[in-house]
Amino acid sequence: MLPDTALVRILTCEPPVAEAPALVAALDKLFAQFVREDRCSAWTVTVEVAGRAVVLAWEGAPLSGCSHDKINGVMGAFAPQALISPPILIEGACLMRGDLKRRLVAGEVAPTTPWWDVRVTTWAEWRRQPQELAQGWLWAHVQPPSTA
Repeated sequence: MLPDTALVRILTCEPPVAEAPALVAALDKLFAQFVREDRCSAWTVTVEVAGRAVVLAWEGAPLSGCSHDKINGVMGAFAPQALISPPILIEGACLMRGDLKRRLVAGEVAPTTPWWDVRVTTWAEWRRQPQELAQGWLWAHVQPPSTA
């Protein structure tokens, strides 16, 4: 089990990852190489939020740009959508800010909709999620205008 201080990288996927076991196996193989090269000492890879989030967590220093390039290569082979997916992850979708605003105004998304902050940097921060959309920092940027 990783400590709360383990670092994370979250990749959103829209459409959701179709071949999660193959992707996880390929990323596990890459992280095993990272351990052999002393880039990290332990890791976990999971596909969460109905396939819309690939969660990479590792113990050790921040990974180098070269390491992230290798991760992107694996993602490109198994889930290329993760390299271009919208960054806002809510229950049921990955969206751009404008799309989320439109869905809020249309009533398709509520302030209580579960939302995951993919900018988190530690394992503990990731595991404390989701939160309600209106409870996070994003709400100030997408809140519909008041109709009062």
